Amino acid sequence: MGSSSVWHWCLVLAVFILLFGSDRISRLLRGIGEGMQDFRKSLKREAEEIATAMPTKSELEQSVSKGLEDPAI
Repeated sequence: MGSSSVWHWCLVLAVFILLFGSDRISRLLRGIGEGMQDFRKSLKREAEEIATAMPTKSELEQSVSKGLEDPAI
């Protein structure tokens, strides 16, 4: 009773399809896929924004050398 075999999962899948119908399941899976795509796009967009906001190595070197030369800091 406690073991879950392949036949058990086939029966669960068949009942799930009978209860919800293939159309509703396909819409659900499509919505999940679109949500995952939107999430990946937003992650990529955030990474690009962070990369453009960070100063380059030469900009950092210039600011450090400028800070060392300026006694007011």
